[in-house]
Amino acid sequence: CGFGSALLEAAAAKIADGGQLITDGKRLSDIRLLGMPKRFIRHNSRDAQLIKLGINADTIEQTARAMLSSAK
Repeated sequence: CGFGSALLEAAAAKIADGGQLITDGKRLSDIRLLGMPKRFIRHNSRDAQLIKLGINADTIEQTARAMLSSAK
């Protein structure tokens, strides 16, 4: 229903059996979904909520760097 769903659909459309990307033969090793859970979030500042959920800029950067370094 959102941007993340559209990205997942686009990635899935380019993946053949076995996880090979059809276009360039590279493997798609991991997809991490980052977002708000489907549960009540306690009232707090936006920044505090994002930090608690692990979806603030610093945590997203750390996750992306870890994924990129493990893909080498």
